Amino acid sequence: MSVLSASDSAVELHTPSSTSERLAYIHYFRAVAILQILILHACRVFMMRGFDEQVPPSNPFLILNDILFHDATMYLALLSAIIFATRLSRRPALVFYKQRFWNVGVPYVAMSIFFSTLIFFRSQNLVGTDDLLAFAKTLSYNVLWGEAQNTYWYIPVILMLWVLSPILYRLLTTAARYPMLIAAVVLPLFFSRTGTDVTTHVHLLRRHLRHWLVHR
Repeated sequence: MSVLSASDSAVELHTPSSTSERLAYIHYFRAVAILQILILHACRVFMMRGFDEQVPPSNPFLILNDILFHDATMYLALLSAIIFATRLSRRPALVFYKQRFWNVGVPYVAMSIFFSTLIFFRSQNLVGTDDLLAFAKTLSYNVLWGEAQNTYWYIPVILMLWVLSPILYRLLTTAARYPMLIAAVVLPLFFSRTGTDVTTHVHLLRRHLRHWLVHR
């Protein structure tokens, strides 16, 4: 067995011999990710709405449910990366962007407008200039952050990843892949997907890191 050189990128390991070749393991991985997401939401809904009294976040069952399944959506991001590296990267970037725009972006914006309009004006008695401005702000926020529906939050995330995919894929063939890898490992330690509470310890650590970067 030969040892891969440092110049061999991970994406090359997944390149199929034919563009028409279907990657069976992708579908198995997708099934696991979908199953975990279903379990996560089913358990959360049951624990939050299945009892007369609200279940606290410290409930052991909720904690175990989050530990086992809360990061399952990250699998879908990995799936998108593998699929892009093996098949979609061979297409022109404009074709890739166009397909994602029409198949995902347009339906997402349309449904965000629908739900935002329905929810906003259902709670409003009169429509004036101030109401329209407030609606415009609400709609912009919902589209940008995926807040029109609870399950829409992931779509802006994956759209952003798709926008960056051709750029990041090209960078993997350059020396920039090394700092990219370091950043991918280090940044999640400071910024989680559910937000970051800046405590005194985190603040001091960031100050020390900034001081070291400036004065090294």
